[in-house]
Amino acid sequence: MKKMFRTTLIILVTTTLWFNFIETKCLQKNTKREANRDQYICRNQLFEPGRKVADPENCDCYYDCNYRQQPCYMCCPNGQIFNPKQGDCVLRSSFDCKNQPHRYRCEGRGLFAMHENCRKYWDCRSNDNDGEPIEESCPDNYHWNDWQKICRKDSEIPLSSRTCSDV
Repeated sequence: MKKMFRTTLIILVTTTLWFNFIETKCLQKNTKREANRDQYICRNQLFEPGRKVADPENCDCYYDCNYRQQPCYMCCPNGQIFNPKQGDCVLRSSFDCKNQPHRYRCEGRGLFAMHENCRKYWDCRSNDNDGEPIEESCPDNYHWNDWQKICRKDSEIPLSSRTCSDV
């Protein structure tokens, strides 16, 4: 008597998602290269509930490898970085993240102060950049006024109301 075996093959198809703060939802990655990289990072993490993996290139971001069983690239709110030991976003001052750049991300449309340099600001008006800002600079002897959303002459700003030491 011949025994018959039935083999069931389950194929898990994953697509990589990116969290878009402007649309407040995960969207599919734009390039195949990015999607393949993200799936590689998450491939051994997909079945661990609540597993988050730090982005090796950016302290601000991480991969939520269980977002509906699809890798979702997410970033912490501005001023915070991802702490892989805690598996959560923490204040930048409470965790030392080495060798990774801090990247500002647009959390809405508009123009926003660059807090590290009063002569520069972020342009987040474009829908084409997937939340990536464009760095802009004021002319010499001007600084960015975040309240008015314009570059103002340094001499027009009273010393008492200046918030940056580089002005």
